[in-house]
Parts: sequence; structure tokens; C-alpha cells
Amino acid sequence: MLDLEPLLDSVLADLARRRPIFHSEADFQHALAWVFHERFPDARVRLEMPRPLDSKRAHIDLWLELGDQRIAIELKYLTRAVELDIDGAHFSLTQGAGDWARYDVLKDLRRMESLGRAGLAHFGAVVALSNDPAYWTPFRAGFVPNYAALRIDEGHRVEGTMGWGESTGPGTLKGRGEPIRLFGSYTCRWTPYSSCAGRYGELRRLTFLVSERT
Repeated sequence: MLDLEPLLDSVLADLARRRPIFHSEADFQHALAWVFHERFPDARVRLEMPRPLDSKRAHIDLWLELGDQRIAIELKYLTRAVELDIDGAHFSLTQGAGDWARYDVLKDLRRMESLGRAGLAHFGAVVALSNDPAYWTPFRAGFVPNYAALRIDEGHRVEGTMGWGESTGPGTLKGRGEPIRLFGSYTCRWTPYSSCAGRYGELRRLTFLVSERT
């Protein structure tokens, strides 16, 4: 049986040496797919793979078939606005919507659980890459944001049913109002990915792993 965690750690370490930062989530997606292709030339590697999920049609960011093992990977690139020049290339990152981003990370985790429980994938993973410390830093005592139940900061455990606070505005809820219910329990661990010169040049990654038994 495949052990996904060390495999994914190795591939992401290889990717970090080549690409310490990305222009966009699509750039991240394509670069990671290429490393998998090089590492496993006989594997089937597909982007935006359509899969039936919860009576709908979902597109999985990265779909791998290694031998008889099917692996689904969802990616998130959570950025803080910054201008950086790395190895002769200019990177202009924009500020993302942090409350929506947290919801979307956890929604992807739920999707990976659903794929496994439906028998469509043997393993699933969510990999979130960020240069914004706000995602991994716990918010200060006494401050309870509307996304408090959807937090993904370092050491926090995500489980059960999670949704928005009562005072959340309709603009935030649009398209993301449904609470997220997880079957498993996961601890948020942000590990170093790369370190680029300049402010907000440190990138960390958050990885959730799911098996079909979850």
C-alpha cells in the first residue's frame, strides 16, 4: 500500500528547490504536476480531472494514478500582496480574501473525504501554500472573527461541523454559506516550504491527508 505522506513530502521538497514561489495557483498546479510526471513517468497525471461527487461534477486539481492507486490532490495558493524578484523573474502577488480562503481549504478537505468514501480515490490530499502569516498565526485573545470556526492556524484541530459566525454578512456567505461537515479529525501543521528574500518571502505549506477509510 502506498504511503502518501513521505511521497508528497519528497515531491514538494523537490518542487521547492526548483520553484520557491509561484505566480498563481495555476502556476503551482502545473509545476507540481510536472514534478510528478518526471518522478513517475509511467503514472497517469491529469489536471482538472472531472469526477462525480455528491450528485455534482467536480474537477480535481491534480489526479494521479500510480499503479493501481488513485490519488486526488486539491491545491490552494493563499497569497499576501508583495512584489518579489527571484532568479531573474518578477513575482507580483495580490492579496487574497482570507475568510473565503479558509472556508475553501476546508471545503476541499471535505471533497477529498467524499471521494474516498465513494471509492473514487484511494488517497486524497489538500496542499495549501502561503506567504501570509495571518493563516498560520492564531488570532489574538478576545478577538473572535466571523471565520473563527473555520480557522486553520498552527496547531488548531479541524473536525465536526464548521460554519460562519452569526454576524457574517450576506456578501461573505454568497456561494459559501453551507456549513462544512468533516468525517475525520485533522491537526493544522504549517511546515516550511521556502524562504525568499524580502518581506512576505517566507512560504509555508499546510497539508491534509485523507484515505478512503476516513
